[in-house]
Amino acid sequence: MRFRVQLFRQGEQPDEASADPVTVDLPALRRQLQALDGPAPTLEQVKALGTRLADILLPARARDIYRAAYSALGDTERLRLRMRFETFALADLPWEYIYLEPSDTPAGQGGLDGFLALDTKVSLVRYEVLQLPPATLDPVDTSDIRVVALMASTKAPGVLPLDLKAEAGYLTSALGKQGVRLDIEQDATLSSLETALTPPVHVFHFSGHGQFSGQQDDDLSSDGVGFSLLEGE
Repeated sequence: MRFRVQLFRQGEQPDEASADPVTVDLPALRRQLQALDGPAPTLEQVKALGTRLADILLPARARDIYRAAYSALGDTERLRLRMRFETFALADLPWEYIYLEPSDTPAGQGGLDGFLALDTKVSLVRYEVLQLPPATLDPVDTSDIRVVALMASTKAPGVLPLDLKAEAGYLTSALGKQGVRLDIEQDATLSSLETALTPPVHVFHFSGHGQFSGQQDDDLSSDGVGFSLLEGE
C-alpha cells in the first residue's frame, strides 16, 4: 500500500511538495501485530513494532521536523502530535506503540524512553475531521416524496423474530403529517420488492435481516456478497 505522509507545524499551511511517499506492507504488518497477541510479548518485539510504525509515520523529512520541534522545547513546554488519517486501513493501526530512539542513543540500545506515548513531553492525539462542507441537494420535484418501507421477517433457522407491525406504526406516526407518501410492504417477497420499486421512489427503507457470505484477507479487508432475507423461496 502506498500513501503520503506530511508533517507541518500548527499555523502553517501544508505544502504538498513536502509530503513523503511511503510504502507499507500491510499484510506483513498485520502478522507482526498478531504475534504480539500471544502471552507476554518481549520488550524487543514491542520495540520492533514501534520502530516499524515510526518508519511509516515519521519518514525522513517528517522525522527531521519532529526532532527539531522536540529539541526546541523549553522546560515547561510540551509537543503535541495530531495524527489524521484518510483511510481506515491506516487509522486502525496501534500508533500509540510508535518507538523512536532519542538521537543521542547508540543504535539498538534504547530503553522505554523511546516510546513516544511514555514521554511526558509528547502527546499523541488522533485527530478526526468532524465538520464537512454541506452537500448541495436538488429538489426531487413538486409532488409528494414517496417512501417505500419493505418489511420481511423470515422464518429461517437461527433468525430472531422482528416486531415489524410496531415498526410500521412508528413510521406511519412519524411521516403521516410530513407531506410524505408512505407505502409499506409487509411479508415482502422478491416479487413485491420489484413491484414496490417500479414507480419512482425517493426513499427506500428495509426492515428485516441480512447475511454476509465471504472471507477475510490478511489485511483484514472482506470480500464477499451480502444478502437481504425476504419471504418465500
